[in-house]
Parts: sequence; C-alpha cells; structure tokens
Amino acid sequence: MDTQRFRRTAITIIAACLLLFPLGLAAQATLTVSAEPGKSYSVTRTAFLNTIKVNPHLAVWLETADGVFVKTIYVSLKNGQQDFWVGKRPHPLPVWASRGEKLPLPDAVTGASTLPSLPAKLEWKSGLPASGSPFVVRLEVNRAFDFNAGWPVLPQEVWGQPSLLYEAAVPSGGQVAVLELKGRADGQGGQWLPDLGGIDSARDILARTTIRSVSK
Repeated sequence: MDTQRFRRTAITIIAACLLLFPLGLAAQATLTVSAEPGKSYSVTRTAFLNTIKVNPHLAVWLETADGVFVKTIYVSLKNGQQDFWVGKRPHPLPVWASRGEKLPLPDAVTGASTLPSLPAKLEWKSGLPASGSPFVVRLEVNRAFDFNAGWPVLPQEVWGQPSLLYEAAVPSGGQVAVLELKGRADGQGGQWLPDLGGIDSARDILARTTIRSVSK
C-alpha cells in the first residue's frame, strides 16, 4: 500500500471512530424506572357472570427539560393504539396520547393492560440519548371504575377519577429520584391541571415511583 493510500485509509478509520463515539455514549447511559403498586392498583369486577381483575393503564415516557417529546419507554395499551369507545374521554391516558407518538409501537415498549397477578414491582429500562440537555421522565396512570363523589358512576362511563401525572428530572449517574405527583388530566388535547382536589383512591394506584440513571 502506497503512502497516500495509507493516509486516506487511516483518516477514514479515524473519522468513523469519531462519528461512532457519541453512539457509544448513548448505549452506555441507561435509565431504570420503578413503580410499586398501591392499594388501589386493581379492582375486581363481575361482567356477564365472569370475574375479571382490572389493572391500571400506564405510560412512561422521556422528554427534554423544555417539554419536547423524546420517546415512549413503556405503555400498557396494546400497541399504544387502542380506541376506547365508552365514556366521555377519548383516551385513558390523554397526556401521553397528545405527544404524537408514531404508531404502532414495538413490542419492547408495550404490554398487556391487565396482568394475571399483582406484581411486587413494575420496572422499565431504557437507553438515554447522547445529549448535554437534561431530560425529564413522565408517568401517567389511570384505572377504570375508580369512581368517587367528584367523579360518580354515569351511564356508559367506565372512567372515574382522571389520570394522574407524575414527573421527575433524570438524575446524574447512579442517583435515584422520586417521581412527584404533578396533576390530573381528564380532558382532551393533553391538557392537565395541578389541582388535585377531590382525588382520593387514585393517589393509591401507585405507592412509590422512582428513576435511576446509570452511566457505565
């Protein structure tokens, strides 16, 4: 190999390494979101002589600190695209649904709406994009038949109390942060309110939710 050709080859290899280096950083940064089911996590219902256990719908997603959607980490609605024809709400998770996620979602981020038994802990893992910008994790949860005085039983309505929105900034590597309850959403367009007046059992769908970022 002549000297000029050797130099071109060496430059090509170095350039490729520089391009791949940020991708390597992205693969090494991971995020773990954990949630403990609370005492209102599930309810047993009888329909057409069949007894079923109704568990909540959940969505976990990543945003930038200024509110730009990045990706869905997990959503319990099958393929993230079920239509709910009953009730006044177009979707049980209106905030997540407003983020415009491209459908269908891969199996890696979707799951069954109802699990066969009560889990001790829910856990989801995701890679973090290689970026200097801070990220925020949001979690939205809603369970059918969660009625109370503020959201009573109505004809053709299965959604009682509205979905609840939790949020926390992604901490630095190895640190743990608790997702805090920020508000409720029972309207359209993904709008939510910080007012939690009248919310009772819905607060107990999840007992504790945390996130941890690990950079290897």
